[in-house]
Amino acid sequence: MTSLRRAIAVSLLLLPFAATINAAEATMKDVPAPSSLHSNLDQANRTFQLAVDRFATDRDASAALALEAASLYRAIARDGSIHNYRLELNAGNAAMVGGDTARAVLSFRRAERIAPSDAAVQQSLAAARSKVGSKAAPAHAGSFVSRAVDVALAWRAVLSRSTLVWIAAIAYATAWGVAAFMIVRPTARARMTGALAGTVAIVAACLLWADEWDRTSVRAAVIVQAGVIGLNGPAAGVYEPTYKSPLPPGTECVVIEIRGAWSKVRLSDGGLTWIQSSSLEHV
Repeated sequence: MTSLRRAIAVSLLLLPFAATINAAEATMKDVPAPSSLHSNLDQANRTFQLAVDRFATDRDASAALALEAASLYRAIARDGSIHNYRLELNAGNAAMVGGDTARAVLSFRRAERIAPSDAAVQQSLAAARSKVGSKAAPAHAGSFVSRAVDVALAWRAVLSRSTLVWIAAIAYATAWGVAAFMIVRPTARARMTGALAGTVAIVAACLLWADEWDRTSVRAAVIVQAGVIGLNGPAAGVYEPTYKSPLPPGTECVVIEIRGAWSKVRLSDGGLTWIQSSSLEHV
């Protein structure tokens, strides 16, 4: 599976979607053995290229092909348990061309979790959010720890996770190296260098913990169905609607509680409402 993931990662093409459509065909590298995932990727690439080719002359046919390609990209990620931001970007771009803004937001959010500092991810997500009418995902709310995590995750805008891991490792090794040196020749400069390296290592470790907590503990989701009515409780016909209008597809939320077929979610404005769990997909 490792070689398969590497082959797919190399073959995926970053297709930025902004005011115009820019696309090119992704190519497969030689792999040790045939695989349904390889053929699905080839089919997805060909289908998306057809969608782009027909965009100017036949919008309906282009949209149908793009949605088919988006579905194939998502199936590759799901069936192969592949976490690759380029794959999610392709799925999101295809969904945008097909007019499925909700699943475009979903795919771009998944890409953001993998590569939060990537410029193309942020640009694509911003474009999709502008179509929905939102600007950002719901912030963590509630406890002091949750709010502190929000602050601790600010590094994602400028650093990749792998870069931060290297910073932590180098600082950790430096701190212990200086500590060993201090046994032989203690100096004020060495003491200061060791303290600085140790501080950097601890801070970097805390930031990585915040990132892992956000990835594994926060149940971020996106509403993917149209006409979703938020209610004041988990039962239709019993509770009044929370809002006058349905929640638009592509609305981002955080799942706070699940009760039966209903989920209590927090929206980007901080509002709480209950919606049917089948109307959303988790990031």
